[in-house]
Amino acid sequence: KNSSFSLKDTLTNTYNRKSLYSILKKEIALVKQKNIISSLVFIDLDNFKEVNDKFFALSRDFDQNAILNPNRLMNRLQMFRGDHYVLIDKLLEYLITGKTFEGGGDPTACNFGFWLDDFSTENSNLEQIIQKLREPHTAFHESIQKVKDAVAENNTDEAIQIFNDETQVYIEEIMSGFDELINVAFDSYMIL
Repeated sequence: KNSSFSLKDTLTNTYNRKSLYSILKKEIALVKQKNIISSLVFIDLDNFKEVNDKFFALSRDFDQNAILNPNRLMNRLQMFRGDHYVLIDKLLEYLITGKTFEGGGDPTACNFGFWLDDFSTENSNLEQIIQKLREPHTAFHESIQKVKDAVAENNTDEAIQIFNDETQVYIEEIMSGFDELINVAFDSYMIL
């Protein structure tokens, strides 16, 4: 154990100069014995402490951020955003042409709603935004069902009113929330 302490730095648990010389002696002897062509490269880093401190600060920021794959999260959020735009397009087409479409009224059936059921995070910013999104997301899908029901009852004026007063308001809140989530994920990506 004492020889281990003399070969490793006690603070960082990395090998020190004494261990480097010991390892080099063994490797050079092995190269000579096996008649192997080899090279040895040393890199001298100026301001290593600053580089090392910055690395550990970024590492700490990354751990606190608690987003392991920010790129994947951004891709999913963009997909969720697109899904809701497609749903709005289908609803508008339904209002204008009467072309029916399946679904839209169940907030747990869309990709975002399905993802919400299993998603958990230790990132407080992410969690706060997601909690803020739950209510308008549910209300958005419920408003779509109301629009579809009004049209089915031949009450197009009421359907348009619901779309204007509810659906559009909720989709703006949802898109704003998605933007906030994407920004948090992007900030995490920039840490990497």
